Amino acid sequence: MNPTYLFLAAAAFAVLLWYLWWNRSARHLRAAYRAFRRGDELATLAAFVLAEAAGRLNADQTASYAYLALKNGRTADAAAVLAKALGQGRRGRALKEAERRLLETYRSLALWRAGELNEAVVLLEDLLAQGYRTATLYGNLGYLLVLQGNLSRAEEVCLEAADWDPDGKVILDNLACLYLEQQRWTEAAEVYARLLPLDPKFPEAWHGAAQAALKTGDAAEAKRRWERALELPFHSLTTVERAVIEKALAALAG
Repeated sequence: MNPTYLFLAAAAFAVLLWYLWWNRSARHLRAAYRAFRRGDELATLAAFVLAEAAGRLNADQTASYAYLALKNGRTADAAAVLAKALGQGRRGRALKEAERRLLETYRSLALWRAGELNEAVVLLEDLLAQGYRTATLYGNLGYLLVLQGNLSRAEEVCLEAADWDPDGKVILDNLACLYLEQQRWTEAAEVYARLLPLDPKFPEAWHGAAQAALKTGDAAEAKRRWERALELPFHSLTTVERAVIEKALAALAG
């Protein structure tokens, strides 16, 4: 073979290897999206882990990876990838302000799950004070304030959020949950009457709505709502246990 052709063939092969190496994260991401579309969260998470190791995740993909890790109980993994992104940037460059705020919003969940509730609230309050507004921020902050027991501040945030997004499912659930905590049963029921037609896919909404129905005298509707809650997926970020709902149904039957 002509040495020139041999050299060109070797060079082309080297370029191909470099291209495959450089684009390995794209292949992992395609695998993640395929797994997500078929509902395989563990395969999606595994592909995100490989894509992160390749160092080519952007901020949105990092947030998705962290959220999926949290859903599957991998709090330390979520905290680590978020800390790395916030400290070192993504794809070899510093984060833009919007990207930093996005990742900080998800870091609040990692803090909460690690037992640092107060730190999570401070982080979200700071983002809100900066003028940052998203459904995720309002959803996280509203819930964590209720969990913290700071109901007066929770009411301010939840009402502001409901005004900002009147059809936000988590936002409405937070407001109704707050009213339940305050024993404002009728107002809670009214908010759930706005929320349930939106068909929320998380058990907390139906569990709270069942409590509101029971407190306002409709045991049959409470039963229906608790049964619906049990049909929905539970995971590490779900804030009501399946056993709690099963116990409520048993008490109603008995």
